[in-house]
This record gives sequence, structure tokens and C-alpha cells, in this order.
Amino acid sequence: MNRARYKKICDTRVHTLPSSLPWHWLPPLLTLSLVLTLHIDAPYYDQWDLLPLLHAHYQGTLQWQDLLQLHNGHILLLPKMVMLGLAILTHWNTLAEVLFSFLCMLLNWCLLQKMAGTLLNRALSMPEKCAVSLLVFSLSQAENWLWGWQLQIPLALLFILSGFCALLYIRHTLLSLVIATACGVAATCSFAGSLPFWIAAMPLLWQRQRTLLIPWCLITGASLFSYANFISAPQYPSLVLDAMIPTELLHHTKNTLAVLGNLVGRFHMAAAISTGFTGTTIIAMYIAAKNLPDIQGETLTSKQKHLAIAMFLFSAGSALLVSLSRSGLGDEQMLASRYSTLTLPFWVAAAILLILRIQEYKKPQLRILGVILLVSLLASETYSIRDFQKLHNRLQRGSAALNNMDNTREKTQIGVINPRKDSAQALQEARLLQQYQLSTYRESAP
Repeated sequence: MNRARYKKICDTRVHTLPSSLPWHWLPPLLTLSLVLTLHIDAPYYDQWDLLPLLHAHYQGTLQWQDLLQLHNGHILLLPKMVMLGLAILTHWNTLAEVLFSFLCMLLNWCLLQKMAGTLLNRALSMPEKCAVSLLVFSLSQAENWLWGWQLQIPLALLFILSGFCALLYIRHTLLSLVIATACGVAATCSFAGSLPFWIAAMPLLWQRQRTLLIPWCLITGASLFSYANFISAPQYPSLVLDAMIPTELLHHTKNTLAVLGNLVGRFHMAAAISTGFTGTTIIAMYIAAKNLPDIQGETLTSKQKHLAIAMFLFSAGSALLVSLSRSGLGDEQMLASRYSTLTLPFWVAAAILLILRIQEYKKPQLRILGVILLVSLLASETYSIRDFQKLHNRLQRGSAALNNMDNTREKTQIGVINPRKDSAQALQEARLLQQYQLSTYRESAP
């Protein structure tokens, strides 16, 4: 296609929506309004594990070892510090944790827009900003929006994206390496799903300065070895070896695609696998293209392709970890909304690159594919409203039980939000919550 004609077509399409209207702010505002409407101030499931730390704080016995205690194979040092600090400041108003998660996602939104602009080698148009916004603030992340404990995932993603941006945009080589390393360590101490960052950052180092791979490989090896040693997980090597069996390899490939497609097709396992495969194909076509022009008609650089590889590797690696660790619990784990947030780099890259293809080739098949993915995303969002309502109802019942502990019938409902098998322990923890005037009882605090 003639480049002048191509640029004219693109310039026309870029201004389809009135740029004076901030359409891209609609998704975050709608998500925030839904969260504020449905949030109920009560600890939920894993959130109760913060109570012993608060108890130790009030008793003056809190130690670093308490913060370093493992939680399901995760080192949650930084999330625990954040949650503990917020709980102390607010008498454990769990809305503070939810709003902290939302703040992290606002920052992630800014970083992902910056990276999307790098993929295109230009500023984003309004439709492209809307696409990124719709993904970042998708309701398909229901658990991470309404459950304060899950702030660990948006926080970990913030460190991951910051590490990528350090390698992309900081000119001083040593400084960029130090900041990226610090971000990797912080992410590792926030959520185990961050571990693929160490591998995913390698393409960015390769395109920047190949000699940087030597110290980075040493840092990566030391970090992964230290993590495995800290969590005492000798079974991990056997898990990886078992995954190489052909039948298991096929099983984990299917699950990895399902987790990747979770954000856009979580209403059904087949839809999730299909969308995960489609997104992977879009990115693979972009990486394989030799002369794919940007909107100015210039050939895309290796920096842009290496960024696409890094974004894919991180999300795919996180999805594979979910499959390796959770596949034994059933397909529904692959569609759990809490895992969809770490696939955002993958989907932002896929969406932006699909828009680029549509603008370049003007093929109806590509437009149809874009419409199908958009409809699938909206269907997932509609489906996820059920998860919001379900979690809201459980919190509502649990909060009512906490406020009526003297009522024998209501007392049994505490188990709806506290998973302890021993009902006596759950009741004891509720009494402790009441003693320190936390969460549901904080209005009576001085």
C-alpha cells in the first residue's frame, strides 16, 4: 500500500471518536462506582489471616518473622505491610484496601498506556485509549476489585510494569538495571505469580545491551534459588518434570491458554481457550512480521517487538504457574477472576496490535475478529457481575452475623466469610475483631 495513502487512512480512523471527550475515563469510573456500591466492611476468607498480625501489633509482640510467614506458597511481605498499615490507620476499614488496589490499577493503566504507545511508536488515539481502559478496568477481575486481600496482585503487577519501564525508558544503563532488579524483588515478595518477570525481562535487556544478560542471569538465578529455598519447595522440580509428559504437556497447554483467555472469555472454558489462542496468534504474527509499518509508515523497531515478547512471556509464564499449581483443583480454577489481572500485559499488547493490523490491512476478517473479541469481553464483564453480587451477598450475610453474635442462628453465618473448619476458632476471631473495634465494629472506636 502507498505510504501516503496509508497515513491518510489511519489519520481518518484515529479520529473516529471526538478526542475532546475523555471516553477512556468511563471504564474506571463505572468500575469504581460499582465497587463503592457493593463493598461491605468485613474481612473475607484469607483476609482473616491478617488478624493475628494486628493482634500482635496491639500486644506489642509483632516481629519481622510474622510478616515473612508463607501463605499458600506466596511471600506476601509487602502486601502484608501495606494491609497492616492501612488497618492500623483506619481501624481495619477494608474499603481502604480496595481503594489501594484501585489506585494501583490507575498507575498500571498509565504504565500500560505508555507501553502500548511504544508498541505503536506514537501516542495512542482515543479508540486505542478506550481499548486499554476497557481491559485494565474490566469487571472480569471481580475478586481483585471487591476483595481487599487481593491487593497483592495489582501491587505485584505495578512492580512488574515498573521494572519493564525502567529497562525501556531510563537512559542510564546501570540505573535501569538496579531499578528493574529492585522491582523484580519487590514483585517476588508480593505474589508468586510475579516470578516469570525475571525471564520476561530478558528480551528487553537483549535489545538494549546484550552484555546485560550476564549479570541479569546471575541475579535471576540467585533470586529464583533464594525463593525456592525460602519456601522449601523440593516438589517443584518434580512438578516441572511431570509437566513434560506428553499428556500433561497438552493438559497444561490447554490450561495456560484458558488462563490467558480468562479476562476476555471467562464465561466458559472453551471460550477462554479460544480467546487465549487468538491473542497468542495476534502477538506471534506481530513478532514474525518483517516489515510491519506504524502509523507514520515507518518500519517497527526491534525494541517494539522485544517489548511485545516480554509482555507475552510474563503473562504466559504466570498462566503456566497457575496451571502447574492449581490444575488439580478443576477447570474452574483456570477461570477464577483473581488470576486475570496478570494477563493484562498480554491483552493490552494483543488489542493494540490487532488495531494496528486493522488500520494497516483494512481487511473485513480482522474487523470481524476485533468485534468478536470485543463482544466476548463484554460478555465476560456481564458474566462477572454475578461474581460481584455473589461476593457482596456473602459479605452482607457475614457482616450481619458479626453484628448479631449473640443470636445463635446468626452466629453460624460467620462461616460464610471465615473459612475456619473449627467454628469455635471463627467465633474467637470475631470476638477479637470486636475487642479491638476493627472493621465492622470500628464505628464504636474512639
